[in-house]
Amino acid sequence: MDGRTDYRKAFEMYVYEPHKDIVYRIALRRLGDKTAAEDVVQEVFVRAFEGLDSVLDPSRLLDWLTRIAENVIADHYRAKFMALKHEDDIRLAKAGKAPDSSAELRELLMAEIAKLPVSLQEPLLLSYESERTAPEIARLLNIAEGTVRWRLSEARNALREGLRRRISDAPALQNLQIAEAL
Repeated sequence: MDGRTDYRKAFEMYVYEPHKDIVYRIALRRLGDKTAAEDVVQEVFVRAFEGLDSVLDPSRLLDWLTRIAENVIADHYRAKFMALKHEDDIRLAKAGKAPDSSAELRELLMAEIAKLPVSLQEPLLLSYESERTAPEIARLLNIAEGTVRWRLSEARNALREGLRRRISDAPALQNLQIAEAL
């Protein structure tokens, strides 16, 4: 056996096996989709394997893995937004239409959503993209329903303000209707 094989076995025994179910539950709770959660787990442990030498305090390993999971979940949501934008562009092209102000607004909106912290992105996406109710989102994220409603309100306010700021900086966009989008 070589050193690399020993390293992999040690990683599997001390990092992967004891933590894979916890990371899976976090991902499943955040995403509400088993396949996506499995993909997140795989990516988390690939990143963990590659960056294990950066762990300074082994007693904080789970915290480190959880942070990686949160980043991978945020990446998942960003990718989902980009896919939605691409689908909209294809739909407009097939219909023979040029992107209009609603397409421009959607692009601005997606850019602003990407700036939000994950804690605000998640309920917003679950609400609009997955059409889930506040009680459903609360169960998925394992937080109080009131917290979900507060986060949705905060996310909407941040989006509204971000869009106003962007539109005021670009006179050509001033005819877009922010209120209709939110």
